[in-house]
Amino acid sequence: MLKGVPKISRQIYNQDVFRVLESEYSTIGPIWVAHQVEWMNGSYKPFKDHDKYLILISMVKSTLDFYSRHFIKLNYTDYYSKNTLEIEKINVAEVSKKTNIPKESTRRKFIELENSGVIKKIKNKVIIDRSAFTFVKPTNTIVRISRILSLISKILVDEKVLLKRIFFIFLLLTKITKNNKGTKYKFEIFIKTTTKKIKQKLI
Repeated sequence: MLKGVPKISRQIYNQDVFRVLESEYSTIGPIWVAHQVEWMNGSYKPFKDHDKYLILISMVKSTLDFYSRHFIKLNYTDYYSKNTLEIEKINVAEVSKKTNIPKESTRRKFIELENSGVIKKIKNKVIIDRSAFTFVKPTNTIVRISRILSLISKILVDEKVLLKRIFFIFLLLTKITKNNKGTKYKFEIFIKTTTKKIKQKLI
C-alpha cells in the first residue's frame, strides 16, 4: 500500500484561497506590505542600487532553473558555502525583458558590476563573486514569509478551507538546518525564540 499519498477530498482549491485573501486583506495586507518594505530596503543595501540587485537575481534564477532541469538539489548550507556561482552567458536583451529595466541601463549596470568584480568572465565561464560585495543570507526574509504563511494558514482554518493550521517557521527553518551540523544548534535556538514571538502575535 502506498504511503503519503494525499487525499483528493482534502485538496485546497485556488478560488477558495483567493476568496479568503480578498476578504481578509485588511488583516494580511499590513504584514505583507511591511515585508515588501523590508525586502526593498535589504535589496538596496549591497549596491545602493535596486536595478543591480534585480539583475543579479535574474541571473541567479537562470542558474537555479538549470539546476532544476538537471535534478540538482542543493541544501541551504551547500548553496551559501561557496563565494562564487556560475551563471549563464550574459544576454542583455533577455535580462532587460525579465527585469523591466531599459536595455541600455541594463548594459550599463552589467559593465559596472564587472568593473566592481561582482561579475567575472573566466575563460568560457561567467561567475558571480559573492566575496566582492556584502551578501546577506535571507534569514530575516524566511522569518517574515513564515509569519505571513502562518497567519494565512490560521485564517484558512478559521474559514474551513484548511483542516489544520501550519506554523511554517518550523517547516522552513527545520528543512534548512537538516543535516547541516554547523548551523543546526544556532537555528534550533532561533526557531524556538522566533516561533514564540510569532505565536504571540498571531494567536
